[in-house]
Amino acid sequence: MSMGLQQSNQYTEWMSPNGAYAHAVVSSGATKVNSARFLELLWPTTTSGWASRPNATALDATRPHRGFSMPLGAGWEKVLINASGASTAAGGLQLDGRTSTDVAVIRNDGTRSTRMVLLAPAGGRFSDQNGARTLIDLGANGGVLEVAFDAAWNADLSGTAGVLGVKFYAASAPASVTHAGAPASWIRDAATGLVTVTSP
Repeated sequence: MSMGLQQSNQYTEWMSPNGAYAHAVVSSGATKVNSARFLELLWPTTTSGWASRPNATALDATRPHRGFSMPLGAGWEKVLINASGASTAAGGLQLDGRTSTDVAVIRNDGTRSTRMVLLAPAGGRFSDQNGARTLIDLGANGGVLEVAFDAAWNADLSGTAGVLGVKFYAASAPASVTHAGAPASWIRDAATGLVTVTSP
């Protein structure tokens, strides 16, 4: 794959008050492909902040279409896209889903994971450690589930997926678990770190 970048000051719109924009040319090189998947990362910044934007890197350099990692302060965020419609792995992450629109995200603050998201319309599982440790398991609950931990280690679940029976990883027992701001009942398996929601 090759990419060219061109700057121009002859185009202005509300998104670009200084008139700068980029033009990308994407090519598979000598190899002809029948279809392509584009991953687009939009990072809001000013012209003066452009040089200090985070540098996204592919989770797997040989399969960059599977996702990317981005530094965020002392931590990072990783995004994995289900390229196959079944199981996709890259950068130690694995997504076992049912559609090629499944997406998983994990954010770490440098010490621990603070946010995990799984978008899986037909249900699925997101894991790390090359598939050995489950991070989110929706089972057959399709939709989106976000698990967000605050500084006191309270876990809040939000999204469109049903939460009854879903599992998510917590390095230690959460102080509380809420779903859309309301208390949820849960149990945690100390051996796996998996929290199972027993009532929403």
